[in-house]
Amino acid sequence: MKNIFLSFKHHDDFGELTSDYYRAARLYDFLTEHQFNVFFSAKSVVASGDSDYTALINKALDQADVLILVASCYNNCTSCWVKYEWQNYFQEVMSGKTHGLFLSYIDGNVNDYPREIRSREAVSWSDPNAEETILEMICNHLGKKEEIQQISDKTTRRAKGSSYGYEIGDEKNRLKVQARLESRYDDSILSEIISKRRKDPFYILDVGCSSGFLTEVLFKKFEENIRVLGVDKFRECIDDFRTRFSDCDHFYAHQLDLDRPGWEDELHIAMDKIGIPHFDLVFCSMSLHHMADSAAVIKALRDFLCDDGHIYVRTNDDGLKMAYPDPNDLLGTIIRMSEKTDGISDRFHGRKIFSELYNAGYKNISIQHHSVDTAGKTEEERKLIFENVFSWRENYFRQQVYEMTKANKTDSLISSMKAYERIVDAVKKVEKYFKDPTFYFCFFITTAIAQK
Repeated sequence: MKNIFLSFKHHDDFGELTSDYYRAARLYDFLTEHQFNVFFSAKSVVASGDSDYTALINKALDQADVLILVASCYNNCTSCWVKYEWQNYFQEVMSGKTHGLFLSYIDGNVNDYPREIRSREAVSWSDPNAEETILEMICNHLGKKEEIQQISDKTTRRAKGSSYGYEIGDEKNRLKVQARLESRYDDSILSEIISKRRKDPFYILDVGCSSGFLTEVLFKKFEENIRVLGVDKFRECIDDFRTRFSDCDHFYAHQLDLDRPGWEDELHIAMDKIGIPHFDLVFCSMSLHHMADSAAVIKALRDFLCDDGHIYVRTNDDGLKMAYPDPNDLLGTIIRMSEKTDGISDRFHGRKIFSELYNAGYKNISIQHHSVDTAGKTEEERKLIFENVFSWRENYFRQQVYEMTKANKTDSLISSMKAYERIVDAVKKVEKYFKDPTFYFCFFITTAIAQK
């Protein structure tokens, strides 16, 4: 059995468990499930019964076939014991004393870390397939070809959240368009919820906060009376959010992937650091349909609400769209193709949200539908509606082409290329529809409000 050493900072300066610890703990569980002998100090030191910590660490390092540094920032990876562990192993690899594998599992930009780490392989916390990627690297190093194929097959089969990327296309601006088109009803409803509660401070969790554009529109006017924690899986979103609210004391951001096991523990850590005991409002705007298991996330979020707290969900459903004239059923073609492509978000989440809330134990559930259409709109306004509903869809098909090219799967690549060409052609034809003032298009936004 091969030995893997996990190097990470256990406690922060206040004696609390770090996010590095929780990330390493999940990696430990994952790797032990794949029959590796993993040295995870939080468990391995206690299990050994050895009181000589230095000797125990040195023995584990000597036996390690692989060392994985798990770190959320520069300071954590250069703290005393962590630096001792990975730097010693790194030097032995570089000198040829060991043929072990040294790799990093880090948060943020690798260029913000020490030179030794920048020069070696690194996996990002934001990678949705991070654990499988690490496992594949290990198996490649150890020559386990059969295991590598099993990983590939399992990753392909496993249900995941959407492959949505904040950096793909002009997504930043599209999200602003989406907010302007779809959030006009949010303001009055949310203002009423916040005003009725009359709490100071009023705690809000913004799930999938993106750059904070919508957060600012809806919540900044309450700044003195609220505390907002925005969470998003993308580091760039968190950086943009923090920049947007750099002059505000009551808006916080934390990178968090709600598709990853153990995210609840990470959220508790973030709340403790800020001093948030619970949330009075959980706000989910166009984020839950990207989750691999939105029902599980909704259920888990309930535990973070105060006793009479609210959850507010805005989501979508491709079944609530209509177009006329559309003689070749291009709308239907695009919807059907979108539904079937790998990595797409749940395009029919709107019809599921009531059941998900009810089954999770929420009460006083209210579902509302608001329409957005082209009637009476200028050409520019119709263009914005088109971009919000259609322009992004080809990104998922382009991603599939990239994945098949990367995997060198010729047959799948040909099929992916044909699907990409077909969706691009359909979207371009629909774009021409929107330039015709006689063309009518309408879609409905689904909003759900419930209490714990």
